[in-house]
Amino acid sequence: PRDVPPAKCAISLEQLNDFDRHARDALGEGYLAATVRDVRSAMVQPMCDVDGRCFARSLNDDKPCVGQVFVCHCWDQNFGEFVDAVNHTFRHWARKPNLWIALFALVQTRRRLPCTRPLDAPFVAALRVANAILVVEGTKVDIYSRLWMLWEMYLAFKLGTTDRKGGFLVAAPPAGVEQSRDGTRMRDIDTRHASATDPDEGLAIRQAIEAEERGYAGVNEAVAQICRRCFRQ
Repeated sequence: PRDVPPAKCAISLEQLNDFDRHARDALGEGYLAATVRDVRSAMVQPMCDVDGRCFARSLNDDKPCVGQVFVCHCWDQNFGEFVDAVNHTFRHWARKPNLWIALFALVQTRRRLPCTRPLDAPFVAALRVANAILVVEGTKVDIYSRLWMLWEMYLAFKLGTTDRKGGFLVAAPPAGVEQSRDGTRMRDIDTRHASATDPDEGLAIRQAIEAEERGYAGVNEAVAQICRRCFRQ
């Protein structure tokens, strides 16, 4: 099969929903508690191990599909909640966008190496061509305490994605925003103390942040700014 770069390995919303139906059947009673990580291990990794390519390429018969919306999510989110949140976001869109989702766009194998170059990672190329970034929140995980999610939001800010009309979407009111009697205020976004599942990837992201002109403060302020802007819309 011809090579298709990760940036062109998006899927349609219809394909996500088809996969979700398969996941419900395959996981049975375990579906309700399954995280995105669980679904990756049970359904996506085996296919990638056999096929040697990402799941989206299998779904698309190796035809390129550019993601119009980059989906930012946490692996420890409940998978069913994730799918419901994505569908809810686009419920009123006449034309549903193609979605770049790491679960499907990257090769998910048990031999996967940590991403130690977060400025040159495949997802950065996907962010560059996306019209918007969608941040998917969950009830079990605070994504604003996760280092990868904050880094992706910061890069979307840096690349200008969030400056576009509709360029920053949230599947629920930003958890980083609270209402007070005096109006809207941000709780602290604390990238320095955010967590990462893989320690090598966490170290690489921290080094990349520290190499930025304003370091952690710049990332914190960028994420706070785009969340506040979204909340006020």
